[in-house]
Amino acid sequence: MAEPVRFLASGSSWNTFGPIVAPTTPSPATPAPAAQAVGSDSSTFHWHLGGLILFLVIYFAAYGVLRYRLEADSPHRQLADRFLWCWPEVYRGTACCFYNVVFSPVILLVHAFRIYVPGCFFVYYWRIYWCLGGCFSSFYTDQEFPPNAQSLGKVGGDSANNTSGKSQDDTVWVRAMWFARTSTGPKPSHPSINDSQMCLFEGQIEALDILQGALGDCWLLAAMATLAEHEGAINALFRTYMVDPRGKYHIRLYDLQEKQWKTITIDDFVPCVADKNDPDGVRRGKDGMPQASYAKPHGREIWVMLLEKAMAKLCGGYAAIEAGITEWGIAAMTGGSAWRYELTDAGSWERTDLVAQDDPKDKRACGFMSSGEKHDDEEFFDLLRYYHRNGAVLCCGGVKPAGQEQGLVPKHAFSLLQVCSVRMDWESDEYLRMVQVRNPWGTGEWKGNWSDSSKLWDQHPYVKRSLNFTDRDDGSYWMQWEDFCRYWGYVGCVDCDTNILSVRPPIVPERRLFGPLQACLGGCCTFWCCCEGPNRFFVPHEASIEQVSPNVFRKTFGCDPQGAYCRLCEREMVHVSREELVKSGREVSRAKA
Repeated sequence: MAEPVRFLASGSSWNTFGPIVAPTTPSPATPAPAAQAVGSDSSTFHWHLGGLILFLVIYFAAYGVLRYRLEADSPHRQLADRFLWCWPEVYRGTACCFYNVVFSPVILLVHAFRIYVPGCFFVYYWRIYWCLGGCFSSFYTDQEFPPNAQSLGKVGGDSANNTSGKSQDDTVWVRAMWFARTSTGPKPSHPSINDSQMCLFEGQIEALDILQGALGDCWLLAAMATLAEHEGAINALFRTYMVDPRGKYHIRLYDLQEKQWKTITIDDFVPCVADKNDPDGVRRGKDGMPQASYAKPHGREIWVMLLEKAMAKLCGGYAAIEAGITEWGIAAMTGGSAWRYELTDAGSWERTDLVAQDDPKDKRACGFMSSGEKHDDEEFFDLLRYYHRNGAVLCCGGVKPAGQEQGLVPKHAFSLLQVCSVRMDWESDEYLRMVQVRNPWGTGEWKGNWSDSSKLWDQHPYVKRSLNFTDRDDGSYWMQWEDFCRYWGYVGCVDCDTNILSVRPPIVPERRLFGPLQACLGGCCTFWCCCEGPNRFFVPHEASIEQVSPNVFRKTFGCDPQGAYCRLCEREMVHVSREELVKSGREVSRAKA
């Protein structure tokens, strides 16, 4: 059967296999979308960069014109500086709210890197250095403050603590890093990173780390104990972050006479009690470690002994740090201004400011000058609570004769650790005003209401849980505010900055391989996840010597460095007196004590 005839358009041709189709001309290639995107992104980047440069030129030109035309101390000049040149304030979080919010993501990242990353790298660098080149180093001995009787001076001992002795025994100097040595053989000739089992800090820094010895420097140890309650305040003084195999340490202290920070370099020799029967010539305690004459190690950490020695070198010897003023010690470790509130015969708390005096023979020469500020008991509690919540360091002393019968030690300095109010019960509108005090000896307890042996803790379990009370003989105890005003004579205060610059990295576990990395990651987690960084940045407290207005410290709600607070329900303040619960001078209910 024949196929049907197919007709083709004109211009078509045939060959043996069929019609020949003319090849089609390819259309011109269109540019690739990726190439267009790259060009577009490059152009956009240049526009953004040009706009940023133009903005900066206009900004600096406008600010320069204003600085040139406005007088230096005029209000308009100060206003221009506040809103156009406030970068240092933005970095500290003290600029206006708008700038803080806008720049906070970048500034907080910068602070997080500054706080945690360099220290982590430095610790690993330190370890590598001592593993590779430690054998070429030698032990350090401070020639300016040598381990001999010259550095001791005429030590008299603590007159308030007869059981501590008068330091009349012969003294032998032992390196703090060798306290845990059990071998009586020859000591190493060169430093080694693995030679010491001691550590600079062990766990968290707390008031329990401070144990007083035979030296009469309870004022200094009370200052340390109070400062230990403020996270990061103690380890910020140490420029050496761990046990130095050479025995060389750098510690920052503030010179109140010269009004500047000084870095004190010391060795780790500390005075210990001699014992001729011991192979090393030193008396040892039950734990086998040498018995330190003055500040004692808590476990295996040595920071208390080193800080005491640095203060002794600053003042001219161990004898030069006996019988001092606690507020001076706190100021020397914080750089803050100090003052004291003394209870007068009229029943008011009057403020006197600490003033350093120029005396080349006495680095701690100072006096108190009246400021005219006065408060009654009710107002003074609110003021102390305000200072406590905003990071001030508090201490107390001046025990009255009636307080001695209740277990309080006269002529002695104490740490004031907490000032707070606590609800009697979760559904009650009655509140107790409580303060926590600590004896730097680490022993001795208050015997009155809310003492460690008081039955009130069992009768009021909500108060016990709220204050995290535990019954242990550690020198710290709780008192109700009314008893505190009855038995104590003064309260010292050193106001400190609490801002983003006061955030410190956590303690590095020295014996762990990944300890620095763990501290870095843990610190970053606290900084971001627990909002420590944003809280310190957006709610800072700047230290000031000015009198605080009652409208500020008696606010019923607000935010401070410790977080948000609300006191709208604090309607009735009560206390226990002779087994009776009393408010406003009248009995309201009977306690089952």
